[in-house]
Amino acid sequence: MASKKNYRKEYRIREHEPSMETANQMLTNIFEELKLEPSSVPLEVMLSYVKYRRERYKLQRAVLVLILCLFVLLPLQFVAPRFTVTQLSGTESGIPTYIVKLKGPMPVASVTASIDGSLFPVTDLGDHVYSIQPSQNGTMTVRVTLSNHQYRTTSLEVSSIDTITPYLVSSSMDGDSLHLFVADDETGIDYNHIYAETLDGTTMYPSSWNIGSGEIVFDEVTDALNVYIPDERGNYLHLVLTLK
Repeated sequence: MASKKNYRKEYRIREHEPSMETANQMLTNIFEELKLEPSSVPLEVMLSYVKYRRERYKLQRAVLVLILCLFVLLPLQFVAPRFTVTQLSGTESGIPTYIVKLKGPMPVASVTASIDGSLFPVTDLGDHVYSIQPSQNGTMTVRVTLSNHQYRTTSLEVSSIDTITPYLVSSSMDGDSLHLFVADDETGIDYNHIYAETLDGTTMYPSSWNIGSGEIVFDEVTDALNVYIPDERGNYLHLVLTLK
């Protein structure tokens, strides 16, 4: 038996708007059917007014949404930063590091640190964490400013920076060898950067040194010397030595 195939016809209804002339005629027919006076307002004007009202409604809704958003965000404009400042332990002696940690999601505009008007570099470590390495002792002021222009400051004393130079304990000559005994009570002597200059500008370096005793030896010393002895923090002891 031959199989039967079902055929389905699809019909598409095309929607279209009537022309303005057709719409006017339809409106006139409706008024006549209802035995009413024809409208004195043209259909084009009525359609324009409807469109105007629709656009105005959209604008009013957009303005209302904007006002509501501003109302919700308004309290954020008065949020001040909250943060803590702590000193790291176990950092390099003589160079303290302070860590600033901010609380809250507000974007940060700036973080500054200063002592007596001198600004210090502030490093952004990410996740609202910053590091500060002051280069002098004193009252350090840390200021944090948010993107809403609200700011807060805090002050703390910095006193662990080594600003004291090494000092001479004693000196002696043994033939043409100069023996210096020095000490430093803070960061210690930087023996690798000790040098001396003769009066004619010749640079000399120690022939030996002893870290335990603090002895520094210069050989072949035949004239006056300017000796420069730094500590690990970069504070220099300057000695002017003359031969007798």
